[in-house]
Amino acid sequence: MTSLIQFAKSKNTYLIFTFFLSILLTSCGSNGSFSEKVPGWYEATLVYENGDSLVGKITYYKNGQNKMEADYIMHPSSDVKVSAKIIIEGRWQVRNDELFETVEKVSATPKVLQETIETAMKVGKELPGNKIIEVNEDRLVLQNKQGDQTEYLRIKK
Repeated sequence: MTSLIQFAKSKNTYLIFTFFLSILLTSCGSNGSFSEKVPGWYEATLVYENGDSLVGKITYYKNGQNKMEADYIMHPSSDVKVSAKIIIEGRWQVRNDELFETVEKVSATPKVLQETIETAMKVGKELPGNKIIEVNEDRLVLQNKQGDQTEYLRIKK
């Protein structure tokens, strides 16, 4: 089991890091408008080419804080499934039509994944921003530096 977890950690560190970078929310208009439209609750389901998936909910608070809870399911082989519960807390802000995020706290279950995720998420350092494409009452669309876009659905409470 230990070698399986090590394999899953090395294979999926980049995928987890890429997902959380893409969670930086978006909007339309000036930075002030973006900052006003970002707060709220969102959900996302991502399925990666290797079959791994991530289902998460993120809350962006008006005070610039955020929290994400996600279930990450890894499929290192067709016979084995490894899942992890991830909680990430931090801050966000909009600058130059991009949303930037700083991860302040990470927790993961199983605990063996926590250090790997903390390293990948660069706890305490600002992550690269994602270009703001769109945010409205139904969804948000982000674009990373490679030009990949991701859509997240707004949860209506």
